[in-house]
Amino acid sequence: MAMTRLVSAMFSVAVVLATAGLARAHWVDGKVFCDNGNGIFDDGDTPIDGVEVKVTSLSDASVMRTDLTGDNTPVGSTGPGDWRTYVPSITDDYKVQLSGVGIPPGASVILPIGGMYSPVHIEANPPGDHVDNLNFLLVSCVPSTTSSSTSSTSTSSSSSSSSSSSSSSSSSSSSSSTSTSSITSTSSTSSTSTTLPTHFQCYEEKKTRSIPGISLVDEFGASTVNIVRRRRICNPANKNDEDPIAPTLLDHLIGYEIKQVSPRFNRVLAQTVANQFGSITLDLIKPVRLLVPGTKSETPPAPPLGTPTIDHFKCYKAKHTSGTPRFSRVNGVTIVDQFGSRTLTVIKPTKFCAPANKNDEGVLDPDRHLLCYLVRANPPFIGQQRTVYIEDQFGADTLTVTALREFCVPSVLNPNGPGTTSTTILTPTTTSSTEVPPTTTSTTIPASPSGAFFDRR
Repeated sequence: MAMTRLVSAMFSVAVVLATAGLARAHWVDGKVFCDNGNGIFDDGDTPIDGVEVKVTSLSDASVMRTDLTGDNTPVGSTGPGDWRTYVPSITDDYKVQLSGVGIPPGASVILPIGGMYSPVHIEANPPGDHVDNLNFLLVSCVPSTTSSSTSSTSTSSSSSSSSSSSSSSSSSSSSSSTSTSSITSTSSTSSTSTTLPTHFQCYEEKKTRSIPGISLVDEFGASTVNIVRRRRICNPANKNDEDPIAPTLLDHLIGYEIKQVSPRFNRVLAQTVANQFGSITLDLIKPVRLLVPGTKSETPPAPPLGTPTIDHFKCYKAKHTSGTPRFSRVNGVTIVDQFGSRTLTVIKPTKFCAPANKNDEGVLDPDRHLLCYLVRANPPFIGQQRTVYIEDQFGADTLTVTALREFCVPSVLNPNGPGTTSTTILTPTTTSSTEVPPTTTSTTIPASPSGAFFDRR
């Protein structure tokens, strides 16, 4: 009988310990890396500290956890670039993404595709009570925190004997005879953090606007272009809930059709472009558009332009380089902008936009490009007409928006260096087909969409 009671007591203790362990053993974790230039996770990538990862329940948005990489908390997050968050001990699904805090200026997430893991499924009981290795890969990275320290010391003495001593925690100066000494030390430390770069949802508008003789300089050279007509209004957009404040931003992009008058443009071949949808190799066919910072309102007048916080962009018609994998369409991309919420099917890239120095006005960020994709929206925008009021450097105007056209994504040009011809495609999690040749990640050829979705210029 005594033995039976002892066994029963030991079993009860074991159950209690197991239950206590479960209460704190539900977690998700991973690392954040800076890419070494090949667009994939490998040993050459560099861990990044100080980047905030956000984990949100899909069933209850109030259940949200965050952790900074490399801060060694909570327990289990012990190495460079590491993060870990504990979640409730229940069965639930989560989305895991970077909050934007601590991302190096100019950097963008290329893995996972779309910038987040969702859904991440956690079970109430082992072995599904945790998910490991939810890693993020960034390109165009620099350290997220910079420190600078300056010191100056001036000493004057009225005698020939003086001395000074200092330690790492304090400094002192002393002098003999009648010396006088003055020591001044100043130091400053600055930390820089940035949010994710802005995406833009572009809508069609056609209005003749002739402006000749505009000077543009980008990484492909200097040119003179004429504006022929206005073609687009591009709203800042919140993609997949990565940038909730985007629909409130003042700066928009106004798109003008251009014709390059000098010099004659020669095609630029085999340019690798990387972004959250992966990487693709493109030929730049000809200049077709100038994107100009502007403001927009659906009630008059448009807000004053002020000093733009985004660049001008010179955009080129782009097509995939022959012999390289085509883009695999991406389904289920959600966007919210000032015209509402929609779900996009991203079909293919059509225009590559480089930051441009217009009329010697300068460039804010020479490394941040845009790749604009043909998209199909649900619910569709076709058939709607919205009157909006805009202002840009060319003046104020009223225009009518008639259709949704491109979705423009912050991108990096030639992440492996100039002249590279990398053809790695990072396959999205949801695509229209699953054709996978053995020598590439994916060479899916997207089906032709309805003619109503093509920009016919």
